[in-house]
Amino acid sequence: MPILPPLPRPQRRRIHKIIHATRDKGHARRLMAILLLHEGRTITDVHHLTGAARSTIGRWLRWYRDEGIDALEALPAGRAPVLPIAKIVTLLVLLMQFSPQDFGYQRSRWCTELLACPSLTYRQDCHLTGAAHAVFSARFWLSAQPLVY
Repeated sequence: MPILPPLPRPQRRRIHKIIHATRDKGHARRLMAILLLHEGRTITDVHHLTGAARSTIGRWLRWYRDEGIDALEALPAGRAPVLPIAKIVTLLVLLMQFSPQDFGYQRSRWCTELLACPSLTYRQDCHLTGAAHAVFSARFWLSAQPLVY
């Protein structure tokens, strides 16, 4: 008795197309496991064919049953950004409407060093932006904006 209910032909074709088109080896492996389970193979057979642990195959099966094919895609690499970049850029843009002399600096124009507050120690918040970030980060964020500073 198959573990999965019968898949309609269009869905099987879609899975085959995704397997051939994807560059993600893990995504293709998860989809192939679902196709093998659909064919009536046991989780142990799929374990031997794909090299994935039986518990992992069970997890993939649960993902597929709960959310469909899209749940088998890999998550983006890395971790989510910690800093609220959009808010910081908005604040930096607002700061540039004023002169640095308005905030007690001797310079007449803004530079990324002033905007990043590099004199602070690590993990200490900047008194202007309320966040700790490097000079390069400020330069990178501002390069995406159509600004001259």
